[in-house]
Amino acid sequence: MRSTGRPYLIENVETAAPQLRGPELRGGPMFGLRVYRHRLFETNWPLTAPARRPHVPRCTRNGYLPTDARPFMTITGGRHSRAWQNAAAGAMGMPWIKVEAGGDIKRDIREAIPPAYAHWLGTQYLTVAGQEAAA
Repeated sequence: MRSTGRPYLIENVETAAPQLRGPELRGGPMFGLRVYRHRLFETNWPLTAPARRPHVPRCTRNGYLPTDARPFMTITGGRHSRAWQNAAAGAMGMPWIKVEAGGDIKRDIREAIPPAYAHWLGTQYLTVAGQEAAA
């Protein structure tokens, strides 16, 4: 990808940092989400960071529902309940992943990128592409 000179974007988890070139770290609070879902993004075009928010609210353990004392969720692997899946879908801004009573629990939410991240990345790219087109 790098050798083509074409725009690219790589998303990965924090432990992949050594394999990435100058990755940018983003997390849920930066996008108004109730989840600390850190992801690294490597691009060959500039990213403008949203305001970084301190991690003050406490987070539930994986598999547990948020509470008033721990309003943020941890969303990672494991077998989870329908209630957990629906809370995770809400925390990540993904209502289409909610599971109706009697419906099958979808395990792929553990791998999902919140739409707020994708919107931010797309907006960033369109800004850069528009500037290049105007030049």
